[in-house]
Amino acid sequence: MMLRKRKEPEEVWHSYEYASLKEQRSLKRIIIFYVVIALPVISMIFCQPPQGDGTPFATRLLGILILVGIAVLGTYFWLRKNHGWRFSNQVSEILDSFLQNNGLIAYRQGKDREGNSVREVTYSPIIRWCDSAQKRLFLVKFQLDGSLMSTKFVDTEFGKRLGNALKLEYISMREEGGSIVYSYSAHKDGRLSVSDDGDYAVCCPSEDKIRITENLTWDFRKVPHALISGGTGSGKTFFLTYLMGAFNYIGANIRIIDPKHSDISGFAPFIGSESKVVSSPNNIAKLLRETDEAMTKRYEKMRVRPDAGFGKDYADYGYKPVVMFFDELSACMASADRKVAQEINGYLMSIIMKGRQAGFFMILTMQRPDAEYLKGAVRDNLGMRVALGSMSADGYQMVFGAAGRDLQLSNYQKGDGFIYLDGVTDVPRQFSAPFLSGNVEKLFGVKG
Repeated sequence: MMLRKRKEPEEVWHSYEYASLKEQRSLKRIIIFYVVIALPVISMIFCQPPQGDGTPFATRLLGILILVGIAVLGTYFWLRKNHGWRFSNQVSEILDSFLQNNGLIAYRQGKDREGNSVREVTYSPIIRWCDSAQKRLFLVKFQLDGSLMSTKFVDTEFGKRLGNALKLEYISMREEGGSIVYSYSAHKDGRLSVSDDGDYAVCCPSEDKIRITENLTWDFRKVPHALISGGTGSGKTFFLTYLMGAFNYIGANIRIIDPKHSDISGFAPFIGSESKVVSSPNNIAKLLRETDEAMTKRYEKMRVRPDAGFGKDYADYGYKPVVMFFDELSACMASADRKVAQEINGYLMSIIMKGRQAGFFMILTMQRPDAEYLKGAVRDNLGMRVALGSMSADGYQMVFGAAGRDLQLSNYQKGDGFIYLDGVTDVPRQFSAPFLSGNVEKLFGVKG
């Protein structure tokens, strides 16, 4: 079952309580009453053969059918518009069954006024849910009310079982204002495919935007820098190649740091200069220093321009972005001596902290972003963070911080993982990196 709801301009949270389900079912009975009882009775009473007024029987019948049809449709659409009735009732029934099957409804035996035994509900959890079309998430919020029963909500296995009941893919669990919020992927996003003719026109809708999926676009001008993490065979190099080809297409000045002499070093002829690709720790430190100096000079030029103004950035003055691809940062830092490593780290932090307005961007890749090589303050300034392939809980937390604590990737293929875009996704979202087909080197054949 695919859960879908009418489009809302804003997020709409719906409340659920076990007792309210009876009210929703009573609304359903209203529709049934109209169709099964009211229509035949009204027809029998009013659709008699013509007598004194001479009105034909067929005309009477048609008029009554139209009136009853209007009443039925009017009631249905009013309920759907004002209460999200159709979708709300569907979710409520699933929650009702899930809570009962997991023993989260408490009862006691009592007696009604006539002395008959009845079962009364003494406890049911307070739940709110939201189908966020904008964030492409389905959110379920359980209020923590201090009862022993509510302690069962704080459990990733509980969240996954609920996802199975809703037939939605579990993403994460977080605590928010005295509640536990479970996030599920409710809207499947399409995977991009780029052939070897290097056609990036669709993938780069403007000079500061790069599409990551069919519905997710990275605006690096507003959300600068990136971290791409993943083990061997996760698709990390192919995703890096895709981004490199996209930046090449929009005319960016690309520089490559490749301490492991991997495949991306072979792209040197396509980016204009062999000197822009370095591997040894000393040459890496030199390239970073030159890049930092170029960033400082660009700031000085921007500051003295006659059209300089508050809030303007490199694109407003006609500059092209400078993008550094730093592959396997941890391998570089591990092989460099202490003095060189400190120099590399200093320039790296300078570019990440100050580069956005001048148009200097850093894209880092690491198999495992250990805090030893990537400080939390630096990580938090990387606007796009990607974890490809299955990682441990500690690995996800190193990439996404506390938001990655309970992530788990299942049924994945090469190129699948999680992505977080600052200001765009409120939690890491599962996605599939763009697929590259044919001769990858030809991806650099077209340049803007």
